[in-house]
Amino acid sequence: LGDLSRASRARDAITEMDLPAARKILEGADLSDGALAVEESRLRLFQGDYDAAQALLARPDLASTEEGAELSYIALGCARGMAATVLVRDAERGVDVRLQDDDDRALVPMLAEVAVKVRAQLIKDLGVELPMPLRIDLVRDQFTLAAMTGLPEEAARTTGTVAVAKWGRVTMISPRATSRGYPWLDTLAHEMTHLALSRGTRDRAPLWLQEGVAKREETRWRPPQPLD
Repeated sequence: LGDLSRASRARDAITEMDLPAARKILEGADLSDGALAVEESRLRLFQGDYDAAQALLARPDLASTEEGAELSYIALGCARGMAATVLVRDAERGVDVRLQDDDDRALVPMLAEVAVKVRAQLIKDLGVELPMPLRIDLVRDQFTLAAMTGLPEEAARTTGTVAVAKWGRVTMISPRATSRGYPWLDTLAHEMTHLALSRGTRDRAPLWLQEGVAKREETRWRPPQPLD
């Protein structure tokens, strides 16, 4: 219950990753209003302010709702997973990378370089421009990946999931954390496509379309290779 019209407008802006517009809609909002408080917490989650999102969602009136409980679980997982992490910011290329392991710092320039190429390709192919900065969280294991995205850990292990695009960011397992690595730069392109489709369709694209387009786009940023 609450100001559902204002909350709906804020949610649409957040889903479209237009965070400045969402902030403007929620500016001065009375957060005793449950609907507006949920969207404020969602905005904080998209902005990477996980502690603030969790603090707001800990309120009994929000925690007792299905949506509030779901967001609270995600915010808590993100706050724990990203505690004491290293933030590497490439302002010139519009990429923010949070690292659970500082040894992954050497991967950041490659991530940023590919992100620029993928962003340009998505504008050309889909007509969707991803906002800056692109947020990437690089984690150590599937347990953290699941906790930060809401994907059940059992499903992550069964399917071999190594990355998820949700909550306005890409969360990836470090290629250094897998025994034989994985095509992590193509995976970044795949997940960025999911973000672009969510932004362009307000997350209404069916799964088959999401996966089909993402599979196509994951190699579009680079020259073809024999095994593509």
